[in-house]
Amino acid sequence: MRINVREKKHRKIFGLSVFWLLLLFVCVPNAYAGVIGSPKDTVTREAASTAANHTITFTTPSGIDVGDTVTLTFEAGFNIASVVLADVTIGGNAPASAVVASQVLTITADADTTVVAGNTATIVIGNTHIVNPGSAGDYIITFGGTFGDTGALAIPILTNDRIAVSGSIDPSITFALSTNTCAFGTLTTGTVGTCGPFTYTVGTNGGSGYTVTVQDEGSGAAPGLYKSAIPTDLIASASATLASGTKGYGIQAGVNTGAQTIAATYLQTGTTVGGLNRTATTISSYANATTTDHITNVTARAAIAAGTYAGTYNDTLTFLATGNF
Repeated sequence: MRINVREKKHRKIFGLSVFWLLLLFVCVPNAYAGVIGSPKDTVTREAASTAANHTITFTTPSGIDVGDTVTLTFEAGFNIASVVLADVTIGGNAPASAVVASQVLTITADADTTVVAGNTATIVIGNTHIVNPGSAGDYIITFGGTFGDTGALAIPILTNDRIAVSGSIDPSITFALSTNTCAFGTLTTGTVGTCGPFTYTVGTNGGSGYTVTVQDEGSGAAPGLYKSAIPTDLIASASATLASGTKGYGIQAGVNTGAQTIAATYLQTGTTVGGLNRTATTISSYANATTTDHITNVTARAAIAAGTYAGTYNDTLTFLATGNF
């Protein structure tokens, strides 16, 4: 069999070409350039004509070396003119430069912003310096640059990306007295009489809480324990420390459960009482909605003097709770 000299020469040239091509792929860094993997852009807003931040991630087959550029070409409609270097990071660090020309953002890597081949690059464009297109639709961002890889991703732009959610809660307040009667029994000059304690319970969702007031009936003209039968008499109500043998009448209040504020006039112990009034007077209050019901103790005390007329003395205390909505 004869081999043509020219054919042998061609085979030799072909073999050398393959060798140099293989050597080129081994020695040249961009020989492994390819299509980026898993590109994603997480934006803070997708509404038309709205400024947003962009967090762009992708896997780079080639890696990003010092001096490499990464270009992001935003489809017409995006306004990227305001983007500056201070807005851009790669992997959390500022790159060497970030320059805008028309719809292209060119980012140049430095030693702090390199990415190893095969790893994920994260590019953040912050400070809401990119404005979304004015019309709804899908918009493309294309990748390029000297780092060697290419690719693209799409972002949906909506006319409105928000849903207004609303609801309402009806105002509410609960109020209850533990009893509707309170009897001193027989009052004597030798002791200070006690009635109670009884309680009232209040709860509300009012944003400014509640106020509870107490109003005294007395004689209809003055507060106190009143004897309506002739001869009429009144054991007047006033703030005082009661003593046996001296006429006096009033109430005390204190917290049973809750964080309510008891009015200083009625926050008393022992035989000291707060005087009642013919007008509604605050006895307790709270400045916020209650998470659990508040319970307040109330005690009435009275004393008589020698010569106080015999007979039945009565009074009516009206408690009112007001929700502060």
